[in-house]
Amino acid sequence: MSGVIADTGMTLKRLLETALTGLVAPANIVIASPADMEVTANRQLCIFLYQISENPALRNNPDWRPLTPTHYPPFPVELLYLFVPYAQEREDEHRILGRVTQTFHDNAILRGSVLQGTTLAGSDEEMRLVYHTISLDEATKIWTAFPGKPFRLGVSYIVTPVNIYSERVEGGGRVITRSLDFAQSAGGA
Repeated sequence: MSGVIADTGMTLKRLLETALTGLVAPANIVIASPADMEVTANRQLCIFLYQISENPALRNNPDWRPLTPTHYPPFPVELLYLFVPYAQEREDEHRILGRVTQTFHDNAILRGSVLQGTTLAGSDEEMRLVYHTISLDEATKIWTAFPGKPFRLGVSYIVTPVNIYSERVEGGGRVITRSLDFAQSAGGA
C-alpha cells in the first residue's frame, strides 16, 4: 500500500473536480507545488502536500486489528495540504476557496466510493478532513520556500489518519491454540 499518499491526493482531486464544476475546469485542478503555478486566463486550483507527520495518537493503537496474525501494524500519518486558487480576479479566488471549504465541511469523512486509487478504492479505510489554521508566520515560511512567487491566500487541511501498511511480517506465527497431553507412562503410577 505504498501508493496511499498518492491515492489520497487523487481522492481530494476527484472530490474537488465534482464540487468545482462550473467554477474550475477539472483539468485545472492540479496536484502541484505553488512554485509550478502561474496566473492564466483559466481559473486553477493547486493542491499542495506540504507536510507529512506521524499521528502520535494512533501510533500504538491497541484496537488495531492486523490483516493477518503476522502483519505489523500500519504507520499512521497526517497529510497537510494547502489549497491555493489562481485566477485573474480575486473574487473568483475567494469563490474557489469558499467552495473548497464547503466541500470539505460537507465531506469531513472520506470513505467508501469517495476513495480513489489502487490502494484506497474498495477498502474499509476512513480518513478525516480537518481544517488547519495557518498562522501568518507559518504561511510566510511556506511561501518563502518559493523564491519569486508572491504570497497567495489559501486554505489548509489535514487528512488523517492515512495508514501506511507494513509489508514486513513476523517470522513465526502467534500461538492460537495449545494442547496439553497428560498420558500415563507404561510402568508408572
